[in-house]
Parts: sequence; structure tokens; C-alpha cells
Amino acid sequence: MKKILGLLATVGALSSPALLAIVPSTVWAAGSPTCASLVGSWGNQLGSTMNIVSVNPTTGAITGTYRSPSGTTGQQFPLIGWTNTAPAQNGQDNVTLVSFTVNWGNYGTVTSWSGLCRTQDRVPIIAALWNFAQSNAQFSWSHVNTGQDVFMPTLAEK
Repeated sequence: MKKILGLLATVGALSSPALLAIVPSTVWAAGSPTCASLVGSWGNQLGSTMNIVSVNPTTGAITGTYRSPSGTTGQQFPLIGWTNTAPAQNGQDNVTLVSFTVNWGNYGTVTSWSGLCRTQDRVPIIAALWNFAQSNAQFSWSHVNTGQDVFMPTLAEK
């Protein structure tokens, strides 16, 4: 647990090789989403799929859908969020910021992710911390859980 917390202690650690090692290797295809153009399908290490449908170039507003294979029988849920970036500065670590939320409807839960997109070994990666909040919990202290996900463009159909 200390090792995981240490990895998450800084935003820079969200894209560390140790964290990325938990993501199955994949082939990134041309035409897939990038950090500069987030529109497209992204998958995480648990088999969830985030499909970003649009990014407003003026406001950074994101719309899309999210599908998780765990606990929701593969249903699709609406996703909303934001992206933001500043002009790149020489000598600085420049990334695209990404934040999005999914309301799980009748499940009485909401999950919000906040993190960054960077290209590593020519592959765009969204590394984000999440907070999962549930309206019904066995204990008063277990209404909110926290973790991390790493998203990569999903494989292109051949």
C-alpha cells in the first residue's frame, strides 16, 4: 500500500513506468485519439471503455459515453468533462489536463476522474485519479473510494 501511495504522491508519478506496467500492452494505430485530439475510444486496465464523442475547442467541454464491465452488466452511461492546456513552455513538462465524470444512474453512484494526457513512447496515455461516490454504503466511512486508472487508445478494428 505504501508503494502505491508513493506512486500517486505526485502528478508526475501518474505516468511513471511502474504504473504503466499494469496496463496491458497494446498497438496504437494512426487515426486513434491523441492528447491533442481526445475524440475517440480509450480503454483502461480493467476493460472499461471511454468514448469521447466531442471536445469543444473554445471551452474544452468533453462529451461522450463510458462502459464498465464490472457491476453494470456492460451498460453505457453518459460522460461529461473538461480538458485544458496552456501554451507549451520551453524547459517545462507540458501535458493536456483531462477531467470527466460519469453518473451511474439507478446504481446511485458517481465517479469523477482527474488527471493528464501525455505521449509516452509515441502512445497517448491518460493517467487519472478517480473518486467513486456511492449513496448507499455498508459503513459511513465507505461512501467515497479513491484509485487510479490509465487509459490508452483502444485497438483499431482490422
